Amino acid sequence: MDAELRDICERIDTKRRGYVSKLELVAAAQKDPEVAAFILPKKGFNIPGEATDEEIFDAVMDVFDLISQGKQRIKFTDLAAFFAKEEVDDSTETASELARMFDLLDADKSGSISKFEMFEAVKEKEEVATFLLPHLDGAQAMESEEAFNTIDRLFQNIACGKKRIEFADFEKYFKVKFNSIPQLSAADRAETKVLVIGPGFGQMLNPRQSAMIQDAGYQVNFFHGIPNPEMRTFDAAPYLEKIKAEIDVFQPHVVASASKGGIYLLGLWEAGYWRGPSLLLNAHPRCKELPQGVPVVVAHGSNDEVYPTTRDHLEKLIATGTENMCFLYHTADSGRLPTKHLTRKGDKHNMESLLVRDMLPRLIDATLCPGGPEATSGVDEQKLFEVPKGSEEWTTVETIFWAEPKETPVYGVQGNWDKVQLRNIQRVENLAQLEGCAKPYFESLGRNIEEQGVEFDPELHTSWAFHGGLSENLESIVSCRMAGFQPLAAGSRGSLVWGSGTYFAREARYVSEGGFCGKPNPDGTRQMLLCLLMTGLPCLGDPQHKGVLPFRNKPHRYHSSVDSLSSPEIFITQHAGAALPAYLITFYSTRCPALSTSSCYRQGGFLLPGWDDSSELGTSRFLTAAGAPLPILDRFCDFGKEVA
Repeated sequence: MDAELRDICERIDTKRRGYVSKLELVAAAQKDPEVAAFILPKKGFNIPGEATDEEIFDAVMDVFDLISQGKQRIKFTDLAAFFAKEEVDDSTETASELARMFDLLDADKSGSISKFEMFEAVKEKEEVATFLLPHLDGAQAMESEEAFNTIDRLFQNIACGKKRIEFADFEKYFKVKFNSIPQLSAADRAETKVLVIGPGFGQMLNPRQSAMIQDAGYQVNFFHGIPNPEMRTFDAAPYLEKIKAEIDVFQPHVVASASKGGIYLLGLWEAGYWRGPSLLLNAHPRCKELPQGVPVVVAHGSNDEVYPTTRDHLEKLIATGTENMCFLYHTADSGRLPTKHLTRKGDKHNMESLLVRDMLPRLIDATLCPGGPEATSGVDEQKLFEVPKGSEEWTTVETIFWAEPKETPVYGVQGNWDKVQLRNIQRVENLAQLEGCAKPYFESLGRNIEEQGVEFDPELHTSWAFHGGLSENLESIVSCRMAGFQPLAAGSRGSLVWGSGTYFAREARYVSEGGFCGKPNPDGTRQMLLCLLMTGLPCLGDPQHKGVLPFRNKPHRYHSSVDSLSSPEIFITQHAGAALPAYLITFYSTRCPALSTSSCYRQGGFLLPGWDDSSELGTSRFLTAAGAPLPILDRFCDFGKEVA
């Protein structure tokens, strides 16, 4: 997306939600002359001043209908794609130039280009050589092995394995030349080309890093035709032309570098040879500022022993780039627990955190997001994402699902828990629900607690708990764009035993065997949600609570209620934003897998019966002192990181 198009999209999407309504698009065109000037030519008006308010209104309505195809909102990516397509469709000059160049290459006027014709044209026609490979001496086409191989690779890339190049192949390949970098989403990994600057990326020393990119499904080109810049004073300039030639041939969507190889990426930026999405692993010491108008993701660990860099320096570096186009992925040591242990350790130079939870490919995807690297998920129609079996994330959720207190629970339901088997776990990513409801409530909760003279502690004032229901009801909770849980319309099955509100249970077993998941689906499965609760300062529940809890300290009321203040097993929330669905768990009754970890855990600051600090899970790096599974929080959203 070029700078003008990005600016227009940001002017329209003022709330930075990743989507806009028809009203918002119309209002933007009426209030902002530049938006109107961009939209109206699509409907035949060359000068916004020539159009009446009514004509502007009708024209923008037509544009919205064309993009939305009947939907009530259009995504930022759809908006950008529509305008980009219009620009391409209206660019007769571009089409004419491509046709003229194709004609120069097609010496026998057969309507297609052979490899011989390309070599001859590059060698004999300077104009063709400059167009195809501006950094290559065409006269050396049949004399230099490097030039010969470059032209050969270019032909193969355009022809896609065919013997001759048709005009459609030629036009498709060179659209990048005229329309900047193609905008692809994470779902287009198979079509995404990633050029990896080989030196410093560690294909031999850190093969898992390279393998992760290849296994993600990208088209990857590891370019090694340049020296390894061992010295910090290394001059990359003499080799930039060679990298540029490879860029011209391969035409990547993303260029990635790591460690010492970062000096080459800096050189490409400075020379103007690459202005597209960029990934820089390990911030190179010579990187003092980021290029303007370029999407950049920088990854760096606090324990980098090769390029030790402070967080403050890294954040200042990111601030030099264009707003909302740059992102810092930083890992750092946590504070120490009373036991002197760290719950998290920052990465060293070889960033281990990139090799789990699909992290490295996700950073590549982030560079391509039209809305910026921090707007890569949760705003589209898909809300559920499969958690790979055997992954760290799966293991953590599974551990919580099977966990039971050592003491007998108060609610002694009977069932076949030993026959239950997990079928699958899906992560919930609903950005609209997070940003529009849960996060504002979390921030308000913190302020309210502080106003009462109590220090707000996310480890104490939040909790993980389970919620059951029929599959169609859980689907509604997951997909709702506002608030998934509706406390005023909810309650315990049968009666409001602890007052009105949305009920959650400490243990998955109680939700399952208590019948709160409803009748099994036709395939025998049932479902429940693992949710992040913002319980705040709870009080003991009461059947007489009708949606408004008692005052704790006027004018402040309690934030939630529980069935017991000493060992709560039931949590009741009265606010729509107080619960955020994190995982949808599907299970059925056949058999129970063997447990390999401790069967007790801490939740939301309450010490569950039988839990002690010496238990295996209590000292696990997967949990904070509050029992919040850190991999889940990291994977789920930035809000989760704040809670943790």
